[in-house]
Amino acid sequence: MTTLPPPRVGAPLSARELAVLEGIARGLPNARIAVELGLSTGTVATHIRRLLAKLGARDKAHGVGNAFRLGILGGPVIRPRGWAA
Repeated sequence: MTTLPPPRVGAPLSARELAVLEGIARGLPNARIAVELGLSTGTVATHIRRLLAKLGARDKAHGVGNAFRLGILGGPVIRPRGWAA
């Protein structure tokens, strides 16, 4: 098994991480996201950990809020001071 480096805040989300984030934003539990995307719940949990790290979020609700603020999930693009463009 290959160990990936930890994600950094501001790094772009992968297509799969974005799909998982969209499921979270829809209020789906991890198990339902896994079924819809054809993944294991463990893989979904890994995607969640990585996307939260990239969004600088402490939990799923914070991650969804940050994604909306950054224009990843829609809405206005508001970049906090010092955030990578």
